[in-house]
Amino acid sequence: MNLQLFASSGDGTGADGGNGDGAGSDEGTGGNGSGTSGTEPPSFDDLLKGGHQAEFDRRVQKAIDTALTNAQNKWQALTDDKLSEAEKLAKMTKEEKADYLAKKHEKELADREAGITRRELMAEAKNTLAEKKLPVGLAEVLNYADADSCSKSIEAVEKASRRLCRPRWKRN
Repeated sequence: MNLQLFASSGDGTGADGGNGDGAGSDEGTGGNGSGTSGTEPPSFDDLLKGGHQAEFDRRVQKAIDTALTNAQNKWQALTDDKLSEAEKLAKMTKEEKADYLAKKHEKELADREAGITRRELMAEAKNTLAEKKLPVGLAEVLNYADADSCSKSIEAVEKASRRLCRPRWKRN
């Protein structure tokens, strides 16, 4: 095996002045011992020209196919949900349909209201944390189910923070 192909000098001689047959050096790399030729690594285009274009194309096509399949599956699930809801509505009487739509609308409003409440509680919690000189980032871990839960979780965070921030000589 001729390791001199990787030598830095390219003239076939090793570090010991040998002729490149591998007999003169223990390292087998020759030159400065780094094993690199000092030139820039090949560009991406050069690698593709070196016979890797087909493999690159195959991998890109596989990634595209996977993404397309995932998108089609999501679209199909969404379409199936809407279709099944439409089928349910078609089978209902007018009274059942009105009741179903009213309940659906109520649920959407409750979800929106819960989201607004959560955002308001989070804003208030951030203000409270800032007033108590606690990191505002702790607002992400608080409980926003309702105002009482939020207050209790702020108190718990404050208590834990005081315990952690006490000087060592005061800890028991």
